[in-house]
Amino acid sequence: MSLGLIARSDGDEAAEDHFLEALSLFRLGRHRRDAASVLANLGNLAQDRGDLLRASRFLDGAIQLYREIGDRRGAGLVLVNMSIVAERRRDHRRSVELADEAIDEFRATRDDAGLGAAQHNLGNLLLGDGQVVEGLRALDDATESFRRAGDARGVIMTLESLGRAADSVGARSMAWRCRIDRAIILTRLGLERARRSALDQLVLVAEKAGCEPEAAAIGRLADADGTEVERVLQAMRVLGPGDEVDEADTGAASTPVPSRELLDLTARERELLQFVGAGLDNGEIADRMYISKRTVDSHLSHIRTKLGVTDRAKLVVLAREQLA
Repeated sequence: MSLGLIARSDGDEAAEDHFLEALSLFRLGRHRRDAASVLANLGNLAQDRGDLLRASRFLDGAIQLYREIGDRRGAGLVLVNMSIVAERRRDHRRSVELADEAIDEFRATRDDAGLGAAQHNLGNLLLGDGQVVEGLRALDDATESFRRAGDARGVIMTLESLGRAADSVGARSMAWRCRIDRAIILTRLGLERARRSALDQLVLVAEKAGCEPEAAAIGRLADADGTEVERVLQAMRVLGPGDEVDEADTGAASTPVPSRELLDLTARERELLQFVGAGLDNGEIADRMYISKRTVDSHLSHIRTKLGVTDRAKLVVLAREQLA
């Protein structure tokens, strides 16, 4: 099996022979989990080669074995690949069904990294089918799943997809926040080249939207240290291009500074709290932020814990006083 993996990475035609020999040995020894893993690799190899029918057959065999032994995580991983193969075979309905099944498996095993990958796949499928709100919500859920898993690269990947998708449908506020968040994470990780590229992209987006002060302020961050970059970007998160841009003369200096008791909230939590202050219920907030109501409920629970406020009426007052 290891020889097969090495050969596959090298593009060696012998990869399939190694995998088939491994499969025969594992079956002989009745090692079903290992046999399932080999079948999954054979499916991925066939997919690489464009033989989608053969890929489906191998992956079907893998999922059967994983389900026989009750390995839900293994099943989830295979289901994600099966979904991708189904989409490539132009069976969109089946692809979405498989993506949903993968999400169920990862939720059952509390595998947030796997869940994020499945939700990311589902989001792209839904967007491709014209289901914009559902697709954006799935991508946003994927971002939250990767965050819970501590998978920074997963978060970066999903923010890129979410920002691009939001921009394509005119949700410029959401696209702006995604690009800001992505630049902040790249800064924290010390990925200098990627960070500079992200900042250059933000400058272009701000200029295109007529937000010259924001563009100029971000342009000055090229040689700034990480702390300064993050401070400025956090301040600009809610001041960038909106869905209807009419604040082109708004500069970073006018950023509202939250009171001490709000400093522990994340930028996303402060954004949600602003909607609470506007009198929106959780369902309406979910629609505005393109996230699920369950995610809104979770965020509000964290906000109440951080602020020590259990009454929603008090939250509304606090939001109106401090985040106006």
